[in-house]
Amino acid sequence: MPNLSDETKFLIDFNVQDVAVALGFNISASAGAVILDTSEADFVAYINEANQTVTEVATRLLSTDESIGAMVNNLSQYKRILAIGDSITTYRYSYARMLAPLLPQAEVINHGYSGYTSNHGLELTHTRFLGLQPDLVFIKYGVNDCKRFSGANGRTLVSADDYRGNISGIINAFQQYSDAKIFLLTPTPIVSEIVDPNEDFKAVYMHWQNRDIKQFSEIVRELSDEFQTKFVDLYSTLGDDPDASLYLADGLHPNFAGHQKILKTIALSFQITS
Repeated sequence: MPNLSDETKFLIDFNVQDVAVALGFNISASAGAVILDTSEADFVAYINEANQTVTEVATRLLSTDESIGAMVNNLSQYKRILAIGDSITTYRYSYARMLAPLLPQAEVINHGYSGYTSNHGLELTHTRFLGLQPDLVFIKYGVNDCKRFSGANGRTLVSADDYRGNISGIINAFQQYSDAKIFLLTPTPIVSEIVDPNEDFKAVYMHWQNRDIKQFSEIVRELSDEFQTKFVDLYSTLGDDPDASLYLADGLHPNFAGHQKILKTIALSFQITS
């Protein structure tokens, strides 16, 4: 059993050590351990335990949920699957992590990065992601785009117009320069009663409003219609007042149970023609 603090586990869960990967660096386990100030043995042991848990839960879902089984059948034709986004995608227990054991015939690549916005996504699509030539891509940006600084009256980190332009650019690039099937996922809402009084967020005058996230989710819906992609409405799934039991203690990130609900929502999207 690795001897790690809760803070270090949190940092590993969201792969903070991997942010430099976006610059083209290969972060080894030893380097990741140094970045997070822990031993390589504990770092690797923790990740192995998490991977085992994800595999066990994904396998259980496959055997007990017909929609998951149908999704797996639908995705069995794809050999390279790419998931791009922010911390919610890179999360050690995310929907994207569960796809790997469900689809052993495929190479499932997770290129979510903590703190990233659609600005990063547009740039990386051209500088890194297109080079992978995926058969299918899941796109989920928006929660970081919706950050407001200097309190509730501050501007969102990325404007609604720029968000629309960025996501349009990402979709257009994959459609023009690859044969990838595209799944557009909306950003997920926050648990306001937990996020609003969070002292860490307040210390840097950072704030979220679900009305912003809902607006950006509607933009995703409109772009999905425009570009004829698959649409996965996670905002509606979790709701304006989401269940805190589906979130980590920060009220911002869906937890493992939340991601199982996200995976189920993706599976149900196959029943909708788009």
